[in-house]
Amino acid sequence: FHNPIYIMATVETPQRRRKIGYRRRPLSSRKIQFLLISLSFVLLSYYHLSNDNVLDNAATTSTSKEWQLDGDDSSISNSKQVQAWRKDLEQHTDIKSTTKLSTMTKKKTKKYIVSNKNDIRKCQYVMIDLGSNIGDALHKFIDSFLPPIGINPKTGEGIHYFFNTSTGGIGPDNYGESPFQWLLPQYVKDKITLYNNNSSLNNNIYPEDYCFYGVEGNPYFTPLLHELESNVLNMSPRPVNHLHFLTEHVGTAIDGPTTLFLDTINVKQNFWGSSIIQSHSDVHKSSSGGKGNNNKVGVMGITLTKLLKQTVLSAGHVIIKIDIEGAEYQLLEEAVKSRIFCLLVKEMGVTVDIIGEFHWDETLGSKEPRNRWENTIQGEEAIKNCGASYQVVKSIIPIW
Repeated sequence: FHNPIYIMATVETPQRRRKIGYRRRPLSSRKIQFLLISLSFVLLSYYHLSNDNVLDNAATTSTSKEWQLDGDDSSISNSKQVQAWRKDLEQHTDIKSTTKLSTMTKKKTKKYIVSNKNDIRKCQYVMIDLGSNIGDALHKFIDSFLPPIGINPKTGEGIHYFFNTSTGGIGPDNYGESPFQWLLPQYVKDKITLYNNNSSLNNNIYPEDYCFYGVEGNPYFTPLLHELESNVLNMSPRPVNHLHFLTEHVGTAIDGPTTLFLDTINVKQNFWGSSIIQSHSDVHKSSSGGKGNNNKVGVMGITLTKLLKQTVLSAGHVIIKIDIEGAEYQLLEEAVKSRIFCLLVKEMGVTVDIIGEFHWDETLGSKEPRNRWENTIQGEEAIKNCGASYQVVKSIIPIW
C-alpha cells in the first residue's frame, strides 16, 4: 500500500469518486477493515522510525563526536606507524642519520584546514594544556617518548631533540642541559608508563594515542597555533591521535565571555604574564603602573568541568597541565565544587593526572586566592580524595 491515505479518501468520499469519473464497486466491510489495519501498521512504523531518528540526533548533539581508539582502524594503523618510526630512531646515534616520521610529512589528499569551530572529539586518552602560549607543551608531549640521540660530551648523557612539526622529523633544536626543560616530558612519560603498568587491559599507550587539546587566550598566538594544528593534522602518520587549540579561550570559573589582560613587556618570554587577574604583576607593568586601559581583549572563558565533559570517554586516561597566571585557583575551585574529578575517577574509571604551576602572592598582588584555595577549599586534599594525582610546581623558571 504505497498511498494508504489516498485509499481512505476513496472509501470515505464516494461522491468525489463519481465526480471525477471513477466507476468502482463499493468496498466490502472486510476489505475496509483490512485497509484500516494496514494503515495503522504503516503509521506506527513511521512513528517509531521518526522517534529513533530524533533520539539518535539528540545523542549525537549531547555527546559531541566520539573519537575512540577501540574499533578505529585508522587510529590503530596510525599508532603502529608512529611506534615503528620511534623504534627506528633508537638505532641511530647521530641526528643527521635519523629518518622523518615515515616518509610522509603531509597528506597529498584533501588538506586539513583549521576553522573557528571547535573541533572537539571525545577520546579515551586525552592531554589538556591550559595556557598553551606558542604550543610548547604539544612539542614536549610528543617528545616525551622519543629516544635520546647521540651523547652530550659535557654530561655524557643522551641528547633529547624536539620533534619538528614543519618537517616531520626531529631536530635540529634540543633541550640543552637544563633539567627544568625536560620536566614536562618526563612527567608525561612517567604518567603514561604508570597508566600502562596499572591498566588491566595490558595497554601499550603512547602520545600518538592521545587527543591533545590546548587552550590559549592571547589572540597574538592565534595564527601560530592554527598553523601548528594544521601542520600536525596534515601529517600521515601524525604524532597525536587528534589535535585542537581553543584559541582566544581561557580557563575560568564560569563559562562565557570574559576579559584577558595582556602582558606586553615580556617579548622574549612570549608575553607569558597575560592573565584574567588584573592585579598580576606583568599586567600591572604593561598598563603603565595600572593607569593604562588598552591592554585587554575580550575572550571566551571555559571551565575545566565543561572541557572534561566534552573531551573524555570512560575507562581512559587524562593528563591536565595548568599554567594560567593565577587563574588556576578559581579554575580548580570550580572543578572541585562540580566534583568532576570524582565523577571521572570513581564512576567512569578514568585515571586523572594534574600538574600545574601555582603563582605566588607577589605575582598576583594578593594573598587571597592562595589562602582561599589552601584553607577554605582545601583544594589539594579534595582532588586527591577523588582519586586524582596532583602535582604542584612553584617556579619562576619557564618549565613548559
